[in-house]
Amino acid sequence: MRTYPFAKISARNFPTPADIRNPWIFPNDVAVVICVSQYYDEALADVFKQRGAEYHYLPLEEEVDDIGWENIKKAVAIILQADKENKRVVVHCDFGVHRSRLVVEAFHFAKFGEHFTDEYHCYSNRIIYNCSNCHLPPLEVVELELLQLAQTTKIG
Repeated sequence: MRTYPFAKISARNFPTPADIRNPWIFPNDVAVVICVSQYYDEALADVFKQRGAEYHYLPLEEEVDDIGWENIKKAVAIILQADKENKRVVVHCDFGVHRSRLVVEAFHFAKFGEHFTDEYHCYSNRIIYNCSNCHLPPLEVVELELLQLAQTTKIG
């Protein structure tokens, strides 16, 4: 699991029911969970909902022409709103290495207007990697659209 100093947010691998019950892994104040894995587990979603957390399923793909830009923007909008309300957010994919961290990096850019550095495949972050490898729109488009999202959800 990767936690970040700039918000109440973490990126992680696909949780198990035991993970969810462990307060050290999933604190009781987790209010929003975003699944970006292609796999949807209805029972897991129900466990989060029973805990009172919002659960959003916005799947992303790996290494294809469009890994899911529209779902990334939806996830960032949800995170911006949660951040505005000071809610804890968990973003998960299968292994917590690429897609979940990509979404958190996109949120960081939307919130601060600058890239978060977390090297990935010799690139300074996952946004730049995916734009450079044609898995997302060109970097200028991604940056502009993320900043526009932030404008529609004024931060605190």
